Amino acid sequence: MITIIHGDDTVSSLKALDMEKGRRESAEIVHIDGIKTDITELTTVIQSHSFFQDKKTVIVENLIARPASSQKDQIIQFLQNESKISDIIIWEKTQVDKRLLSKIFPNCREILSQPPMLLFRLLDSLGADTPVKSLSLFRSVLSQRAAELILLMFLRQVRLLLLAKDKGEKGFPGMPQWQALRFIKQSRYFDKKKLLSAYRQLLSIENNIKSGQTPFRLGELLDIFILSL
Repeated sequence: MITIIHGDDTVSSLKALDMEKGRRESAEIVHIDGIKTDITELTTVIQSHSFFQDKKTVIVENLIARPASSQKDQIIQFLQNESKISDIIIWEKTQVDKRLLSKIFPNCREILSQPPMLLFRLLDSLGADTPVKSLSLFRSVLSQRAAELILLMFLRQVRLLLLAKDKGEKGFPGMPQWQALRFIKQSRYFDKKKLLSAYRQLLSIENNIKSGQTPFRLGELLDIFILSL
């Protein structure tokens, strides 16, 4: 059996991975870097046996995100065949297109972790609504999802708004026009200096939290960020 865990809500997908590992606590669990592994290493890991544990779970990370190559094709084919007898989990840090997923792993068990729609309403509200309204949305989202996810989505949103400010539709090749136009419209609520300042502020928040250089919790720092817009 192959289990695919993916989605843009990285915090939730990692929790889902932890839950899957918890369900297999009696098994030997092996992690493989899907970007770097080759067919020889993967075959050796899967087919080797432990003297202490009868069961083995192999977790392959970010295989589907790996650039196309004959090596990647061999690994996918091997996993498809091996899944009949082995327990395999593939974890991807972003969402995988359903058509691609059904093509390469048609019989997999899928766990999709997506941010709530309320989070996208919050992102769209930045600049377009008053900071007080955005703050209310933020606190509603915070009751459903981790502050770390919201920070990541804020960083992504401001980065896209900067791109829209600089290049307009040309900055979004391959993105549906309606979606690009939404970023362009929202970017008009800010000047470039304000967007750069907001992006630096978010990076500073991320760095201070990771390094423990602030007495405030992440949610409190994001409160201040929203009110500063």
